[in-house]
Amino acid sequence: MELNSFIYLIKSKISTILVFVAVFFVLGMILTLSQPLKYSSNLRLLVVQNSSGASDSYTTTRTNEYISEILSKVAYSTSFFNQTMASGLNIDVNYFGSNPKKISKTWAKTIDVRPVNNTGIIAVAAYHPNRDQAEKIARSVGNVLITQNSTYHGLGDKISVKLLDEPMTSRYPVKPNLILNAILSLILGLVFTLAFIYLFPDSNLFKKKYLINNNWQENNAQFNHLNLHNQQAEDEAFHLVEETLPLEADFVQNEAPKIDWHKDF
Repeated sequence: MELNSFIYLIKSKISTILVFVAVFFVLGMILTLSQPLKYSSNLRLLVVQNSSGASDSYTTTRTNEYISEILSKVAYSTSFFNQTMASGLNIDVNYFGSNPKKISKTWAKTIDVRPVNNTGIIAVAAYHPNRDQAEKIARSVGNVLITQNSTYHGLGDKISVKLLDEPMTSRYPVKPNLILNAILSLILGLVFTLAFIYLFPDSNLFKKKYLINNNWQENNAQFNHLNLHNQQAEDEAFHLVEETLPLEADFVQNEAPKIDWHKDF
């Protein structure tokens, strides 16, 4: 299909595009608002290697990056979760459930621990419907990484973790992202509609209305045809009667002669 033809087709299908985009937008908002709103709390940690002067800076940097990756992965483990809950910050354990599978799944959605590339920095984020709980979880994760990191690597006290930033907690919920989801819903709806129009150019979303209009036009045409037929019949009958009637001259000739009363007197 040529570009000009496709553009013309889009212009003729504006109503279809609007309907599909509106449907996708509504569905996107329903899915977004069906999820609980969550606050976020973020902090950053730095992995530091207490190395001797014999180690070069490249080796030290690579080691710090490796340790930051290890610690970021073990933060999702069950043992790390237990240490976090036992940190004494009054975290609501009931929020994670009682089933180990449920706990693991909820914990993975609650925290986001990842290394910052080529820096040895670990970024920690916690999400929770309660703002205070989100900050407590982030702070607890940071405390465990600072005090218990040697449990997860074999370098002992050669590695230490330092706190770079205190937890920064959002004032408003950040999950799910309403604005981003709304924009994505509109884009997805538009892309889907254009693909639908391109693949099915002859389809009509309002087929029922289209058929009703066609039936009305067909009935109207039949009615006009019937009127035209009746008019023709009336014209033929009129001409037939007109032909059978005598001409006006005959009426004039057949009139009785007028009496001239003056001749008699």
